[in-house]
Amino acid sequence: LVPYFLMGTVYYLKGDLWQFIIHYLPPDLTLHLVFVPLTTDALIPMMLLAVAIMVVLVNYPFYRSKKGLRSKKNIEIIYILLLLQGLSTLIFPDIGLQHMILLAVPLAFLLQDSLLRIENQLTAEIVHLFLLSTLFFFQYQSVFGG
Repeated sequence: LVPYFLMGTVYYLKGDLWQFIIHYLPPDLTLHLVFVPLTTDALIPMMLLAVAIMVVLVNYPFYRSKKGLRSKKNIEIIYILLLLQGLSTLIFPDIGLQHMILLAVPLAFLLQDSLLRIENQLTAEIVHLFLLSTLFFFQYQSVFGG
């Protein structure tokens, strides 16, 4: 939104705000289905992302328990950020799997709290190594001919 705001400001100062609105802000707010048709290359990362989002949504009460007021507000902001970035993937056309990196920051903040809550350290390390290995695999899959 910041680039649109800045460009709108420039056009406003030039006196052409309506030209900016007509040409650069089309009223195309249709719901775009991401990853249609669904391929097997995108299915596994999407399923892992969906599982991560479900873990974060299910653990919402645990994230807020035994926290101070400031921490609770920060968690609410992270959830709002996750919601807005998730909705942006449905609004913008031509979005691909690489655009799911928008969800990585709020998911990383919340999933690390889930990892810290695991009592068995070995299990937590195995889950952490699994997450790292899948991230590296999907990040460098195209480099190594995948």
